[in-house]
Amino acid sequence: MLKQFQSFLDKEQLFSLDDRILLAVSGGLDSMAMVYLFQQAGFEFGIAHCNFQLRGLDSDGDESFVAEQAQKLNIPFHSIRFDTNKEAQLQKTSTQIVARTLRYQWFEELRLAHGYTHIATAHHLNDSLETVLLNLTKGCGIKGLHGIPIQQAPIIRPLLFATRAAIQQFIQDQNIPYREDASNQSTKYQRNLIRHEVVPHLKTINPSLESTFGKTLDHLRETEMLFNEMIEQYRNKITKYAAGHFCIEKQTLHNHPAKHTLLYELLLPYGFNGAQISQLFKSYEQIGTMFSSVDYHLLVDRDFLLVKSRNKKKENFKLVKENSSIKNLNDQEFKFTYCNKTTYPLNQPSNTALLDYEQLEFPLTIRYWQEGDRFQPLGMNGRSKKLQDFFSDLKLNRFEKEEVMIVESNGRICWVVGYRIDERFKLTKKTNKVVRIDFRGLDKF
Repeated sequence: MLKQFQSFLDKEQLFSLDDRILLAVSGGLDSMAMVYLFQQAGFEFGIAHCNFQLRGLDSDGDESFVAEQAQKLNIPFHSIRFDTNKEAQLQKTSTQIVARTLRYQWFEELRLAHGYTHIATAHHLNDSLETVLLNLTKGCGIKGLHGIPIQQAPIIRPLLFATRAAIQQFIQDQNIPYREDASNQSTKYQRNLIRHEVVPHLKTINPSLESTFGKTLDHLRETEMLFNEMIEQYRNKITKYAAGHFCIEKQTLHNHPAKHTLLYELLLPYGFNGAQISQLFKSYEQIGTMFSSVDYHLLVDRDFLLVKSRNKKKENFKLVKENSSIKNLNDQEFKFTYCNKTTYPLNQPSNTALLDYEQLEFPLTIRYWQEGDRFQPLGMNGRSKKLQDFFSDLKLNRFEKEEVMIVESNGRICWVVGYRIDERFKLTKKTNKVVRIDFRGLDKF
């Protein structure tokens, strides 16, 4: 077992001899085998134990046992107690999810505080097999078939080469003490049901199930690498970032034979699920349809699917006093320049406005547009227009509209920033002084 352990570490290059490893130790068979393998291999390590106080005296007994073993082996020991049930009630989630979150947060705090380079857990090959079967039962993509990852920096799983039977044999041969958790036998937990009832039936078909599965995992991990490379190629081909949004080209995506899987992978970092992907394709031509995840909105536009953060807090307005220079609003800059009238080209870039100083009343207000706003667009001979109608004429999408700001003088819109100035503030033959406003912000689509 020790040779296989060392061979696996060399093959996967999980850590070096100079590293200090923090072992997550429950006191059970698997984690105690890991402790003794690290001790026999001569690695520098410490032991961390979580008491979740879910099993009464048994939980306290586990903590005492692990502490005694650490003292016996002269290994640094860290422990903590969590009121897991109380925390689960506060978060309104399961004790299993809460326990996982609490322990990994604490492990990371320990790692940083005590100079450990990695956190090692005692997951083995059968755990990975059970994970894949559970994922298949519930439904999954290729990422659900790779089993438990060998490494997720800084977390490593140095026992993933070993079967449960091999670990049991090692424990028996080495006479290694451990604690048995009675809950591991209960089939009310889904994983235990697979372990005690499903896997034994599968082994009647293939007695070498774990060995075969290990080889299959290697193939699936390599297949996933190829899959990820292809996804990245398409990400570079059909996506871009513009105006602070993630944009996916609709036409190329729609023509792809695996468009559902491709879109799912492209949107995975943004928290959208498979059901939303299916519904999205049914709404593919319904411009303006929007979907939401926890942190993002997705808008179906004419040529693109647009993804935008929904948690961005915005400052609503800024006041600009007379003769001020630069004003910053949500990382978008306005530079004000005051000068005597001179000859200016008629066609200014869209991010520049030239206004008649004498028509302005300070302080000016820079703000986001609101429902009901009206102005007199330059070139319309003084006729007023609702901004909503103005945007519709320009065919702005919902996300673009949300980013539009205006410069306002005593309740009158001077400039719809980036689009049009107001007729009332244009330069004329009577203009003596000019206010030039240069805007630098999010690029338009």
